[in-house]
Amino acid sequence: MAVLLVSHVARPADADTLGVIAVAPQPGPSPELVEMTGQLRLVLSERSPGVLDAEALRDRMSGPSSGASLEELGKAYEGALAAYLNGDYEGSVRTLQAVIEDLEKLPDDRETFRQWTRAMMRLASTELDLDRRDAARQAADRLVRADPDVHVDAAQFPPRLVRLIASARSELRSAPARQLSVKSSANAVRVFVNGREVGTAPLTVNLARGRYRVAGVHRSVRAPALQVDLTDGDRSVTLDFSVSQALRPDLGPGLALADAERARRLVAAGGFLRLDSMLATTFLDEGGASYLLASLYDVRRGMLMREGRVRLADRSLPGEGAARLADFFVTGRIAPPVEPYPPIGASLPPVVEKSRTLAWTAFGAGIAAVGLGGVSVWQAISSGNSYDSARVLLQANGSVQPQDAGAYDRYLSDGDSASRKAIVTGIGAGICAVTTGILGYLSYKQTGEIGPFRF
Repeated sequence: MAVLLVSHVARPADADTLGVIAVAPQPGPSPELVEMTGQLRLVLSERSPGVLDAEALRDRMSGPSSGASLEELGKAYEGALAAYLNGDYEGSVRTLQAVIEDLEKLPDDRETFRQWTRAMMRLASTELDLDRRDAARQAADRLVRADPDVHVDAAQFPPRLVRLIASARSELRSAPARQLSVKSSANAVRVFVNGREVGTAPLTVNLARGRYRVAGVHRSVRAPALQVDLTDGDRSVTLDFSVSQALRPDLGPGLALADAERARRLVAAGGFLRLDSMLATTFLDEGGASYLLASLYDVRRGMLMREGRVRLADRSLPGEGAARLADFFVTGRIAPPVEPYPPIGASLPPVVEKSRTLAWTAFGAGIAAVGLGGVSVWQAISSGNSYDSARVLLQANGSVQPQDAGAYDRYLSDGDSASRKAIVTGIGAGICAVTTGILGYLSYKQTGEIGPFRF
């Protein structure tokens, strides 16, 4: 078991990630829980690579960050345009590509999409000037896929860009159409497809086949973006805001989850945060005592792997509490003040010895079926032998010599008697066999075991 646990915690730094996150009901983790979670996170990070620090978790909760504002990216676009006008086409392309990359990291809204469209169009035009038609066509395809009705200002761009965009649009519209239906767990959700706002959920839009990024915004809360493949047919997706609404980047970082939904939502939150494993901490009050409970989840498999707890003193961890709890999850060793949870032997139901009467009855019926079957075969053979002996005494005309009449009658009588016994014991063997099957099945349903014996 320890080896299994280590595979979830002690991993190469460049491989799988572990997030240590405080969890509490609304409004979220308390300062005391945040402090204890931070202690545990720090100790684990010293002993196991791959543990994300608090800042990295906050970044994942807040979504991708470009490190630049729309205003700054607007100025960078102007710099790319100035480089182009000065004849530095390559420098302009590099700047435009960086601007586009940063814009795609920003939350979806109309102004972001406007700037993205402007930068993508300028990139396609500059690639044409460099005679890189494939790169220009890729930019044009991305542009019309995001906005099939995009307009090219002929006063700013050359006619060949107008023709390139028109060609890409024509090819897109001639492709097989697919339907994308979008629903949401919240009301009045604004839906974005490839960065462009397409309406309010629920809605259905027609799109050319291909892959699309679908996102949603409900007031200031954003649902995790979904990658939807419309290559093979129509798709229906639901934007889930439950995880986004539970995120508390400034409290721990942590999650605000009710106890009833804690286990189910933790794995979903781990997937949203792109974690491989999650160690969730929470307070537990039991038997008049308070504990810090830590639960390790394998996010990829959606499984709870192990839980341990430490009893608190004055709502604080004892001196070695964080270190011992970290050891428990890294090595699997249990040492005070750490306790496994649930406690070993607690709440175990009494072992009820299931009755084996049906199994023994089935077993006995089976033995009887075999025995009666053997007797039936033996009597059938005996009957045949008696009839054969009687036929030997018959003359060619079917008569029996006077001196053989007594023996002939005796053989017939013995054959008839053996035949009756064979029939009766054969019927008895069949009945016992059927009884064995029925009782054996009922016994298996009752005990889960075949027969009365344990192996």
